[in-house]
Amino acid sequence: MSLASRKAAVRVLADVLAGTSTLDEALDKRLKDLPAEHQPWVRSACYETFRHLPSVKAHWQQHVKKTPSDPVAQAILNLGTTQILHLKTPAYAAVDESVKLTRVMKKPHLSGLVNSVLRKVAKTPQLPKARLTPETQWDHPLWWVEKIRQQWPDHWQDILLANNRKAPFWLRHNTHHPQALDALRQACPEAEQHPQVPTAWRIEPRPVSAIPGFAAGHFSVQDAHAQWAAFLLDPRPGERVLDACAAPGGKTGHLWERAPAAEIVAADVQASRLQRVQENLQRLQQAVAGQPVQVLEANLATPGSWPASWQAALAAGGRFDRILLDVPCSASGVVRRHPDIKYLRQPEDIQRISRQQTDILEATAGLLKPGGHLLYATCSVFDEENEQQVERFLSRHPEFEARTPSLGQGLPQTHGVQLLPQIDGGDGFYYAVLKKRADD
Repeated sequence: MSLASRKAAVRVLADVLAGTSTLDEALDKRLKDLPAEHQPWVRSACYETFRHLPSVKAHWQQHVKKTPSDPVAQAILNLGTTQILHLKTPAYAAVDESVKLTRVMKKPHLSGLVNSVLRKVAKTPQLPKARLTPETQWDHPLWWVEKIRQQWPDHWQDILLANNRKAPFWLRHNTHHPQALDALRQACPEAEQHPQVPTAWRIEPRPVSAIPGFAAGHFSVQDAHAQWAAFLLDPRPGERVLDACAAPGGKTGHLWERAPAAEIVAADVQASRLQRVQENLQRLQQAVAGQPVQVLEANLATPGSWPASWQAALAAGGRFDRILLDVPCSASGVVRRHPDIKYLRQPEDIQRISRQQTDILEATAGLLKPGGHLLYATCSVFDEENEQQVERFLSRHPEFEARTPSLGQGLPQTHGVQLLPQIDGGDGFYYAVLKKRADD
């Protein structure tokens, strides 16, 4: 791999370690000027580093008297160690290229340190027992390990192991175009349908330009467990349907495919994020013959900020038959797709996020017609955001009742179902169907 690629990877890692960017933001920024054929390696190297950051750091830190405070120095050592331990890069190449990086990045005083430390890492690929802690054994912060162990005592090891693996690549098939499956099987002979989710197909990762029918809207990239949302909400022709936290639009598109004759509104608080929704819908437009989706900027947590036209429609009785509420969450169920989340999140964040979810749920529930259905969803495995959130809502709103979905997979809870991240399957999601009684 080129020195320019390794330099880009170090820049990405340093940005995230310095706390100035998320991993996705740093990749978008640093890959702009890198040739397309080199970008996959940078992404893979950075993702693997953050999947295993505690043990990666422990491997090289045992060979230094004091950890360098410079994020670039840490990034070079992290990248070199990741190449040796996880990317199967020959040790001599990882060491040599890392030393070159110190000069390219104008840190020549680090050359000796990097050379010495990485050579020792290569000779001692196993951590000594003294450095085996819950963090280094499971490559998660201690509080995260303890929370998962407490809340999922029968599944905690499987959850943590799945978080540290590369996520499978799932497609969503637009069933209005059944013939598209023939082209998919021909181009991707490894394609395998999910045993429970009929629209989900797993293939080997590749650029979307290499997926037959993607540009025409016959397929979309979407996790298998995320595809349950449209099935559980089950929109019908002629109904008013709200996707309340719509960006980036994957679930909106699936709702549209499922009910093209429904009146669908896609709302989100950020106009910039709604651009992604528009782009997804534009690609699907030629493949879904139906009523256009209305895309709307609105903060669902503060009804007073809603557009005047929407408030007028609601005052006239224009509430929704079905609402998908995929609330902002800790994203603890999609860590393998965003491994830096493990280090960006702090224990106190969970309560803050939970309060935000409560505000959105309270406001959005008021938009539902009597007899209507609200699907509460998160991509989290933390109980405070899921079952506890629904339990508190039901205690305040006797006009609602919960229905535990029957999916043929997952762990049924009192009010919903928890899907855990699976090494060869979907991500971690929680779903609860809340029905408003017709006589209220």
